[in-house]
Amino acid sequence: MLKGLILKDLYSIRFNLVMALLISLFPNLALIFAGGGIAVGAPDYMKIISVIPYGMLNYLAITTFSSFVLNTLDSDKDCGWAKLARSMPVSGGAIIGAKLISTYIVIGILTLVSLAFNSLGIILFGIDTELMLALPICVGLLQVITLSPTFMLANRIGTKYTTAIYLALVVLIACAAVLVMVTGLCGDVSASVLRMTFYVGLPILAAAVAVLSYIVGKKQNESDL
Repeated sequence: MLKGLILKDLYSIRFNLVMALLISLFPNLALIFAGGGIAVGAPDYMKIISVIPYGMLNYLAITTFSSFVLNTLDSDKDCGWAKLARSMPVSGGAIIGAKLISTYIVIGILTLVSLAFNSLGIILFGIDTELMLALPICVGLLQVITLSPTFMLANRIGTKYTTAIYLALVVLIACAAVLVMVTGLCGDVSASVLRMTFYVGLPILAAAVAVLSYIVGKKQNESDL
């Protein structure tokens, strides 16, 4: 049952996702053809400058295209699935679990695509390997943190009213992440503290938000069924 629910959501956005991936080819290829290598041993601030264009593309692609999954809430209502589910032996936990898993699958796909393009930048231009590989992964985790609670809110009040909240969260989290990274690499924060923040703290926070969102969403759906 869970597999079927996941496939239902993925099928409903497959066209949008494929088109999004095709659209993302153009800016990524343009960036690769533009070059942008950096000399070995360059200062940390130069490393940041060299990865900023890639980071911006990673963030825009993952945050924009993964939000398509929110549209499945509207499509469920439009096609009558939301009402039909109430008469079927489908638990509230299964419904919201499928939504979240579908969301994380889409985020994973977009993260892998971004990693592939960033890897080309590493191979062709020698841009800092750690930053280029860490960026898409951290962006993917940040999107889990952003989209999971937004999904629960949209599930309750509808996507129309949560769009502005989602956009505000995307901008706020992006600014916070950039501030932490710049402060760490150019300021007094040690590299080890910065790595602990992004490589340990971020996955733990993402997992906690995902679990909490599932629990809240399950209660919401069970009360509606």
